[in-house]
Amino acid sequence: MDKKVITIFVIMAIVIAIQGAYIYQLTKQVDDLSHAVSSLRLDSDISELDWRVRNLESQISSNESEISILNDSISDIDSRLDNLVLYLNAGFCR
Repeated sequence: MDKKVITIFVIMAIVIAIQGAYIYQLTKQVDDLSHAVSSLRLDSDISELDWRVRNLESQISSNESEISILNDSISDIDSRLDNLVLYLNAGFCR
């Protein structure tokens, strides 16, 4: 009877060791997958931020051209106002 009990305990110890190794291997794979998913999220976030930056640069460029057009318009209006003031001053000085 003692040999049977010892054999059963040895078999149980071997099965438990195999299960432990299998659980360790699965845990390691899950950790590796978790890191891979985190890396993919980070890459996705970087790609999205890159797209947003390019979009903002495009909008800034568009706004800069509009500002340049407005500056030209303001300069033209300023010039007209100067001419008007000179005309009015010439009329009043006579």
